[in-house]
Amino acid sequence: MKFTAEIQIMPLPEVIEPQGRTLQKHIHQLPIEGIQRVRIGKLVQLEVQADSEQTAHDIVTKACEKLLVHPLIESYSFALQLKEEFTAEEAESEEVADHPEVTSEEE
Repeated sequence: MKFTAEIQIMPLPEVIEPQGRTLQKHIHQLPIEGIQRVRIGKLVQLEVQADSEQTAHDIVTKACEKLLVHPLIESYSFALQLKEEFTAEEAESEEVADHPEVTSEEE
C-alpha cells in the first residue's frame, strides 16, 4: 500500500525564530490588523510504501526523528493518508483526462 505523509515541522515555542520575527515586524506596516504572533515552519510530504498504516506511521516517525527534525529546536506532527493506486491503464486514462489533446479543424 502507498501512503502520503504530510509532516509539519515547527520551531519550539522558546526558540527565537528570525523569519517569523521579521515577518511579524513588517506585517504591522501593512493594513492588516489582529495578527499577534508569527511562526514559520516547514511542510514535508513523503510517499511511503508499507504493508499497513502502523508500519507507515513507524517509517515516518523514524524519518522525522533521524533525519527531518532537529529535536532540540523543532517539534513535528504528521498525518497519513492512504494513496489510491492506479493500474497502468487507469493512470494512462487519468493522464489523458488531465491533459486532453487540443485539435482544431480547418474550415
